[in-house]
Amino acid sequence: MRKEWRYEYLSLDIGDSTDIEPKSLPEMIDFSSPDPETEQLLQDFWKDFRDCVVALDKNRQMVFMWHEQEGLPFDEIADRLQKTKNAVFQLLFHAKTKIRECLINKRWTMDDIAQAISQSS
Repeated sequence: MRKEWRYEYLSLDIGDSTDIEPKSLPEMIDFSSPDPETEQLLQDFWKDFRDCVVALDKNRQMVFMWHEQEGLPFDEIADRLQKTKNAVFQLLFHAKTKIRECLINKRWTMDDIAQAISQSS
């Protein structure tokens, strides 16, 4: 009997970037919040997020940054890495999984992650 695994889907998309120039992660979030506690929380989150991205292996890191930050299509990423499109899908999936696990290990809850990402849009 096979177990059916269910994963909660959490998009790490940070909005539609087709009409704007790509920005670094700290520039994507508005830190002008009047609440200093929220501001510090968001700064801590994005620092941990960057640390988690840096901790990825080279291929996963490149796929994640090219797709999520620069908005490159899967076909172009596959050509750059000389891999199949399916391999690029897998690399991105595993990158997002590793980032999520890393953030959770740093004591961020799924609600914290979702809130920080939604506030950065």
